[in-house]
Amino acid sequence: MDPYDYSYRIIKTSWGIAIDITAEIIPINNYRNWDELNQCNKIINGLWYSIKNNILSKEDEECLQKGLMMISKSIFQRFFSNNILIVFHKIEYNPCDYQKEGLVMATIQWAINALNLVPVNDISVSFNKEVNKYEFDFPKDIVCKNREN
Repeated sequence: MDPYDYSYRIIKTSWGIAIDITAEIIPINNYRNWDELNQCNKIINGLWYSIKNNILSKEDEECLQKGLMMISKSIFQRFFSNNILIVFHKIEYNPCDYQKEGLVMATIQWAINALNLVPVNDISVSFNKEVNKYEFDFPKDIVCKNREN
């Protein structure tokens, strides 16, 4: 699969969240750079990721992992395989338009769009004015089906 660009945007108040992701999903058997495989990170059995030019904090990377974990079943179903590598080429955001939980959502939405899926369960997002923060109601697993053309 070629790298896929996705821009996550949400604005429900005077500020919002804006995160851009460029990544690709590769069956590990098709990965050409075997030297880099030892530097990949494992999410669960059969699902790995790598971040090129990683500038994410440990906390941000944990949010990326959480998003991949939530969407992992749909990734496996789409590829009919359990040896998948996701290579993140670019993750960009402006600190003024960022909240770490947004990276979880952006990762999930990137996968849904890259794989042409339709989520069956919704993730609600609301803005809590008292704490000036977006609140995401994440289910344990994101269930998706293939988009009908």
